Amino acid sequence: MIELTTVKGDVFTLNADHILRIEKHSPDTIIECTNGNRLRVRESPPEIVDRTLKWQQKRWIPLV
Repeated sequence: MIELTTVKGDVFTLNADHILRIEKHSPDTIIECTNGNRLRVRESPPEIVDRTLKWQQKRWIPLV
């Protein structure tokens, strides 16, 4: 799960497994989810990718 910020400033948590696509639309970013929902957030695509990778590492490394 990764924490993101809406354009209005509200913080929410998203299951990163549901991210299908990330699009940069200056100054915001749109995340398209597997269920078809589109979320507009303040974070940049590289920030979202970085948070997702860190979450995946935290999730899977203890099992290895």
